[in-house]
Amino acid sequence: MAFRPHTIFFDLGNTLVLRIDDQHLLYSDAPETLKALHDRGYRIGVLSNLEGDITADDVYLFLKECGIASYIEYDLITISCALPGNIKKPDKRIFDLALKKSGLLKAGDESIFVTEEMEHILAARSYGWRAILKRNSGECRKEDGECVTSLSGLLELLKPTAIRLA
Repeated sequence: MAFRPHTIFFDLGNTLVLRIDDQHLLYSDAPETLKALHDRGYRIGVLSNLEGDITADDVYLFLKECGIASYIEYDLITISCALPGNIKKPDKRIFDLALKKSGLLKAGDESIFVTEEMEHILAARSYGWRAILKRNSGECRKEDGECVTSLSGLLELLKPTAIRLA
């Protein structure tokens, strides 16, 4: 049986990036957290609802400008506007596409999704994904399930479980 490393898909807006007025600012703990997860052997992608004519190239350029593109695999950028009809989360089809891109045959503990949207967390969990809520204000509650209050909190939940393949 071939080893498949765990793959983490991050939502962009309000998960990795905070939008203030017309500016997008990277959460301050994003670079160090992504680097640590990458170094632990996790594959990292993006799973985000976007509007208009935005392409994976546009997203990758944005990630590059933010200084985090080196941790995110281009082939794991999954955006709704790239799908016919702009199929958005929480629709299962966008999660299935992300899963297919990761090379995983089915959702499970190896397919991880992080977002601040509880509706998307519940949907991902119902599809078999390990989904972690990033609560941007307040404390995590028991009903949240797996939850962090900052990106760096993921480092407690996501131990080194994969080996970085060259």
